[in-house]
Amino acid sequence: MLQLKETWTELDWSIDEKSGPHEATLLQLDCAKAHQYLGWQPVWGLQESIQQTAKWYKSWCEEGSVITGLQLKDYIAAANLSGAVWCRQ
Repeated sequence: MLQLKETWTELDWSIDEKSGPHEATLLQLDCAKAHQYLGWQPVWGLQESIQQTAKWYKSWCEEGSVITGLQLKDYIAAANLSGAVWCRQ
């Protein structure tokens, strides 16, 4: 969360102490199969991904703007530069 705050300094949050199932024990992200079967490699690292996520939410919350299309173009350009398999023509 602190990395989000670096990109969006006005961001604030609170922790809900209510009891209930904690989804962190239910959700798991693993790209191993995508790498193994598709040759997938990440285009953006963790820091860039967090920054882009914060920019999207900031744009939506403060301006009501959806910047998904612009970010997708940036992502594809970065994928091209990285030589991502799915970008080859």
